[in-house]
Order: sequence, then structure tokens, then C-alpha cells
Amino acid sequence: MKKQVMLGLALTAFAGGAWAGQDEQSGHAGEYPTHEEVRFVNECMAMHGGRSWGNLYKCSCVIDYIAARMPYDKFSAADTYRRGQDISGERGDVLREPGEDGITLRQKLVRMEAKGRNHCGMETAGARQGGNGEGDGD
Repeated sequence: MKKQVMLGLALTAFAGGAWAGQDEQSGHAGEYPTHEEVRFVNECMAMHGGRSWGNLYKCSCVIDYIAARMPYDKFSAADTYRRGQDISGERGDVLREPGEDGITLRQKLVRMEAKGRNHCGMETAGARQGGNGEGDGD
């Protein structure tokens, strides 16, 4: 377990270092907080067979793909709406029924992740759930 954690941290640091070195004119270097990238990559690896070098590179590729196409504030809102679908009770109502803007953001993120997985050579089995993925909207 300790070896897996160290592998994950080392690889995340490597991916983060490569991320920080992107062309500043692209507008994406350092835009997503490191903890969000790490969370995304860890969840992605867990859903696609666990921690491995291959999964680390592919999942890092997916978040880079998303970051190049979606500003962090939109990603954060869409991710919140998607996660909130499963919250029970009154507290989750605002996230389960977010209105047209929330649904559109959630669907856009789901499509963006699917395109990112395809771009990065990942299998689609075990894909994250949320939204119905209708339309193109990118």
C-alpha cells in the first residue's frame, strides 16, 4: 500500500511538473489547482483498474485534455453538479435539479471526459457517470 501511495505521489508530482512547464500563452499552465488534478487522476485510476504507470499517464492525459478545453471554474461547477446527483434529501435538490445551465455544464463535462479518454487511448468501460451526454456542445 505504501509503495502504491508513493508511486501515485511521485507520478502526480511528475505530471504536475510537466503541467507547470506548458506554454504560458496557452492560458492553461497552472490554471487547475494541483489538488484537483490529483483527485481527478486518483479517481480515474481507481475506476480503470487501479494504480499503475499506464493508468497514471492516461488519466493525467485526460485531465490535461479537459483543462485545455474548459476553464477551471466551469470544470469545478460541472463536477459539483455531477457529484451532487447522488446526494439524498433536500440538501441535494439544488444539485440534482440544477436548472438548464447546470445540466448543460454536467453534460459537457461528461462528453469532454469521454472525448479525453478516447484521445488518451483509454477504454470506456468504467467511465464516470452523470448527465445523459446528448448533443455535441464543445
